[in-house]
Amino acid sequence: MIEEISRRRRQAEGGRHGLDRFRGRMGLVELTGSIAAWTNGLRAGLLKEDRHDAAEGFASNPPFATEAAGADYDRLRDYVLRRVDLLGELLDATAAVPPTGD
Repeated sequence: MIEEISRRRRQAEGGRHGLDRFRGRMGLVELTGSIAAWTNGLRAGLLKEDRHDAAEGFASNPPFATEAAGADYDRLRDYVLRRVDLLGELLDATAAVPPTGD
């Protein structure tokens, strides 16, 4: 995801004309929607497992793009990086819990 955000940012920075800017904006909207679906899926799975505390970290939506500019891509990248960090923390905590022997 981070690589895709970076790739699309480079594409958007290259387009200065109206249609290029519009394509960049639509690409950012599409990417933001995909990231929202990813985080919503993680949250739903955590809620299904009664991990309400963990699900809270995935409750907020990605930042809405104001325009296809560098700052919008940076905010989206930071949002994803924070969720990846949260996911890593959850996986580390799960690995540290011994099996129950069901």
